[in-house]
Amino acid sequence: MRGFERGLAELGLAGVSRCNLLRGASALAVAGFVLAAGTVQAQQVLVGTVECPVVAEEAVCTGDLLDGVIGDQTIFAGALSTITIRDVTGPIEPAGIYGIGADRSNGSLTINVADDVVINTYDDPAIANPAQGIIAIVRSGFDAAVDSGAAITVDGRGQPVAGIEVAVFSDASNIGIVNRGSVTVSTTDQFGAALVAQAGTSSGNIDITNSGALDVTTGPGGRAMG
Repeated sequence: MRGFERGLAELGLAGVSRCNLLRGASALAVAGFVLAAGTVQAQQVLVGTVECPVVAEEAVCTGDLLDGVIGDQTIFAGALSTITIRDVTGPIEPAGIYGIGADRSNGSLTINVADDVVINTYDDPAIANPAQGIIAIVRSGFDAAVDSGAAITVDGRGQPVAGIEVAVFSDASNIGIVNRGSVTVSTTDQFGAALVAQAGTSSGNIDITNSGALDVTTGPGGRAMG
């Protein structure tokens, strides 16, 4: 088993079709996720600044990351292959948006999050960006990956939501998700998932490895996926 089907099987979701997953995640990356606009909310830490310096294509983000981290190409246009989140002094708890996010198109990207990191997010419908705990979007045929041991809690507040989302769109782009942490997702009457991989028209592989506890609650009218 390869690609999308293998990724779902590793989460106990074999038999869920690619088109059904994309349709269910209508407000996530496939439906015009807005990171590409480079919108910065509140006091988000920007890749390339003092809290997130970039050395040898790796941004290492440490210290007070309370308001989240953004690594869009419109924010930092230089070469960036890795974002590492470690040695954080408190929880990552942005107001109404995603905890860690990047939308890139000039190379493959991996986001690494240390095991002692805590991410708590909630969706504010008044803010364009969604509220995933971690989201990585990579365009132009490059690969995207997330390796996380973080404890993630996401409240969708009636909006579609995911704990970790990775999206590519074309060519032979590959997706990798490794999760060791607990991921708790809740919303009402909408799509909710702990781990989501979106492949667009890519012919590449999706590999998902999970050893953490996943808990998804969507209410009576919603749809939950591991």
